[in-house]
Amino acid sequence: MIPLDITEGFPTFNWIIFTVIIIGYILNIICLFDISKLKYKGETKMFWIVILLMIPLMGGLAYLVGGRKQRVHEEEYLQDS
Repeated sequence: MIPLDITEGFPTFNWIIFTVIIIGYILNIICLFDISKLKYKGETKMFWIVILLMIPLMGGLAYLVGGRKQRVHEEEYLQDS
């Protein structure tokens, strides 16, 4: 039986995967800090934290695309108080 190791003979493939994973986790850490300092309405902040923890590699990209638009600006936050 022939082993189906796709990385055999491709040492750079391991480094590419490793680099993508490290960049994904760094992006998640940056997004978690961003979420912690911004204000959100209702359960939105908790939603994005759960997304980042459950989907580590894609959660950060999803937050940057859609999550930052949901934050509450300072004027809106002061009006609600």
